[in-house]
Amino acid sequence: MKFYHTSDIHLGAVPDGCFPWSKARGEEIYDSFVRLVDQAELEKIDLLLISGDLFHRQPLSRELQVLGELFGSLKKTQVVFITGNRDYLREDSSYRTFHFPKNVHFLDGSREKKIVFPELQTVVYGMSYTKKQLTEPLYESFRPEEEGFFSVFLVHAGDGEEHMRLHPEKLAASGFSYIALGGSHEHRVWLENRMVCAGALEPVKKEDLGEHGFVEGEWKEGFLTTRFVPFALRNYRKVVLTSESHTTEKELREKLKEIIQSEGSRDIYRVEIQGVRKPGLDFEPEHFLNLGNVVEIRDLSEPEFDLEELKKQHGQDMIGRYITYFEQQTLKGPVAKKALYCGLLALLEAEKER
Repeated sequence: MKFYHTSDIHLGAVPDGCFPWSKARGEEIYDSFVRLVDQAELEKIDLLLISGDLFHRQPLSRELQVLGELFGSLKKTQVVFITGNRDYLREDSSYRTFHFPKNVHFLDGSREKKIVFPELQTVVYGMSYTKKQLTEPLYESFRPEEEGFFSVFLVHAGDGEEHMRLHPEKLAASGFSYIALGGSHEHRVWLENRMVCAGALEPVKKEDLGEHGFVEGEWKEGFLTTRFVPFALRNYRKVVLTSESHTTEKELREKLKEIIQSEGSRDIYRVEIQGVRKPGLDFEPEHFLNLGNVVEIRDLSEPEFDLEELKKQHGQDMIGRYITYFEQQTLKGPVAKKALYCGLLALLEAEKER
């Protein structure tokens, strides 16, 4: 029995809403999901498992109609899914009234807690969110009832306040052959390959660093094998630019351009400037945003002062006494250092204006 395990598709999301590429990203999220369904058809996959947050919000009836037609095009693949905290099953949810094709099985966790596939010797359990915030670990009460079957449990859990808390050790003791997790956008694995979080198919926010895709698995002759398949059209990348006291903004811009050209111009970048800079020099974030798909620029560099030289130059004037005062304090560390440098900049600027 072959299966695809995916989660956190977030259809309808428009990532990075104020940036030029945001509309394209929303379309790419849908396109990647269609590609996944098409690949399941091509590879004759038995089960497509979706562990919550298929939609980024409450789905509209017409959106479910399109989704139903997409799933209905699968000749062999059976689809099993649950809702998550984003597309939770509220009282007026379109999920409650929509009739999916016969090959689609929605496990709400109350009326429908499992679906059995005798021809595959497989049973799939699952529970859906019925409210946006569901923190009680309700999954702890689930246990597989069928003997001799490959048992799957679809769970949407994570570390956020809106999620059921994830307790891997309790899930591990539940007795399921494979626990298909959603809720976290990061691909993670526990118990070798028995408990797997697929991660988001496409990254949907700047915190979703690294590769994204889905999990391909096979249950054959009592043995389970899984592998992560990178599938996203783009990824978020974090870039650290290191500045020295002589580094100019132009040099940092050129370095970032080289990195983007080398790593991939389609990807989206979070940039962090570290190190030191010439006192009085500020790197302007807006000067970096037009170099590519740059969603964030953070300047963590600090001005580099020669304190001994400044004390020699200023002796007992206010600047010299200010430096001596800080050196005599017991409070050390980055906060004290930042206070010292901010004060020095202000005093030096004031001196220039005299």
